[in-house]
Amino acid sequence: ITLDSNLSLELELPSEPDAVAVPFNALYDLGRVFRVRDERLESLDVENLGDYHPQDQINTATPAQLLVRSKQIVAGDKIVISQLPNALTGLKVRVISE
Repeated sequence: ITLDSNLSLELELPSEPDAVAVPFNALYDLGRVFRVRDERLESLDVENLGDYHPQDQINTATPAQLLVRSKQIVAGDKIVISQLPNALTGLKVRVISE
């Protein structure tokens, strides 16, 4: 390694409790996501933990995701991953893709 040279690093960090990876367009107002429950939107506050690059996605064309934390998100929740211009809690929606 010489002075002023670039160095590529890959770090493996411990898992974060209550964290989930979501597409960047799932995030609203820098700190919210919407989950679908009983065909209605429900706003959930999340903590943005940064970008997430799964090990099998490194050096591929697959985009990174956003790692967020919320104790309100549970396994099986359907998180909205499309930006809806008028998204608000209680808005009736229909899931078109799993």
